[in-house]
Amino acid sequence: MRAENDAQLAHEDTVKNRRGAAENLAKAQYDVARERCDDKGGNLKDVCVQEAKAGLEKSMADARAYEKSADADIEAAKVRRDADFKVELQKCEALAGDAKSACVNRAKAAFGK
Repeated sequence: MRAENDAQLAHEDTVKNRRGAAENLAKAQYDVARERCDDKGGNLKDVCVQEAKAGLEKSMADARAYEKSADADIEAAKVRRDADFKVELQKCEALAGDAKSACVNRAKAAFGK
């Protein structure tokens, strides 16, 4: 399972794929934990199964939180880049003619606009 996840991430490393890989790993770990519970009986087995489920739920929540955090980081980076671009354009306003055009072109190139 881990090899498949690593291969997928090597092919296309996106936030969505990272979340999927984390969820797949969590499910695999849950399956292993459930297998270990089969060796137990009675209340010990019930507790073991409950711990396995809790571990899965926590891991899945962590995967969702990672995705939301990464999306927020991407959005914040866009906002910062746009704000910096506006500042650079404002600096260009003090210039005139070819110097202003060159300044604007440099700003556009620097900020991918």
